[in-house]
Amino acid sequence: MSRNAGLENVDPDVKMYYAVRQSFVLRMAGKLDDSDQVIQESFSANRETIERVNAIYTLSGQELDGIRDQITPLRRFNAIYGQLIGAQAMNLFERAEFVAAIRTFKRWKLLPAASSHLEDRCFYEARVQVKNLANLGLVNMTAGNYEEAQLELQSAFRAYDDGTGARFDVMAYLSDVYCEQGCPENGIYLLEPEIKKIKADDHLEERHHRNLVVSYGEACICAGRYHEAEVMLQKVKRHFDSVPSIAPMDQQRHTRTLILLAQNLHRQAKDFTQWTCTMARWMEVVSIAQKCDVLSATSWDFGMICFSISHVALELGRREESRKWFRDGTAILNSRGRFWRRGMSTYWREFISQRLTGFGEVMRSGDK
Repeated sequence: MSRNAGLENVDPDVKMYYAVRQSFVLRMAGKLDDSDQVIQESFSANRETIERVNAIYTLSGQELDGIRDQITPLRRFNAIYGQLIGAQAMNLFERAEFVAAIRTFKRWKLLPAASSHLEDRCFYEARVQVKNLANLGLVNMTAGNYEEAQLELQSAFRAYDDGTGARFDVMAYLSDVYCEQGCPENGIYLLEPEIKKIKADDHLEERHHRNLVVSYGEACICAGRYHEAEVMLQKVKRHFDSVPSIAPMDQQRHTRTLILLAQNLHRQAKDFTQWTCTMARWMEVVSIAQKCDVLSATSWDFGMICFSISHVALELGRREESRKWFRDGTAILNSRGRFWRRGMSTYWREFISQRLTGFGEVMRSGDK
């Protein structure tokens, strides 16, 4: 059966919006090729209108005044077209094709307002612009372009309404950028007012609240506020422990929570008991990596986990085990790959480098 069965007599704008939602569902299911196909089919079906919209992007001044009646009906189409462009960019992001994703996001623009009719811009268009800007900030953050990410996320943060889930997500991403820039206090300052409101929520049913708490926990770790980080991250862990199954969108957040809990104790460990507890936390991360696809056992992030465990084993006097994990990490870092998780390639890499002899040489080799 055709993907568009039952939509033959539906407005083209609605069909394109249906393609946006369908591509999202397929991306969340990990079916990127199918998601791309849906997007390309929608582009093909709407080629003539897309060409008209792209032509209008280049006009200005009196040229726009002369075609205002043509622009207004296209605004809803352009908004949905922007969502489809955003979906295509996020598929590229999932494939770690960051340069292509950034370039794709920048293909779409608001339709210009005719010079004498600035009020005719569509609210829907503006919301799509903010959403794409927020996702562009996420891509730039993951690619290590922290200054660009900060500017984009700050703009999105100012545009979103207070108390909305989208604004919470942007706040969390922005806090993460501050941590990468060595300014975790800025992240704490940004998130603390919202964290105070949800501290009494022991269940954290809202995904956006979990996002805030995890990012707040990371900022606290970076700022040396270990007890506060532990309390908040344990709250997230209890939520995941209490649910029968973890949704695919939450598996990344669950894994990140476990990594942060391991890092939090790792930073503080001084005696045998603390190092033993740290080892247990890292092994829980390894166990999760073996059960789901969100943390590949061949990714550079997993290589950093291997080096972290190597350091803990060394502190426990288990030298052979330490050497084994060090060899595993070296093999991963010498393979083709990249870091997906922020912190692994920056502040955590630096932390381990200062404590594990030979690690710096391995990293220099892997960077070549």
